[in-house]
Amino acid sequence: MQFATIRQLKNQTSKILEQSHQGRDVVITRHGSPLALLVSVDEESLEDFILVKHFNLERAFLGAKKAHRQKKLPTLDQKIASLRKDARH
Repeated sequence: MQFATIRQLKNQTSKILEQSHQGRDVVITRHGSPLALLVSVDEESLEDFILVKHFNLERAFLGAKKAHRQKKLPTLDQKIASLRKDARH
């Protein structure tokens, strides 16, 4: 694991991203305190991360399955409106 300041990230973005891409996690710090974690992802690990980190997504999948079984599915326009509303929050 490596550490980089915000200034280093700004000035050496490509280098730091390449280090992350090579599998080295990079902790981004501000005034010596951790601010963000930069990790390498591929499509599969991104999907896993989203499912683990965003439990509301899993809840939405379960709700959609239940609605499908009960034949209570929203129209496409209703679903798009709902997603836009959720994105604003």
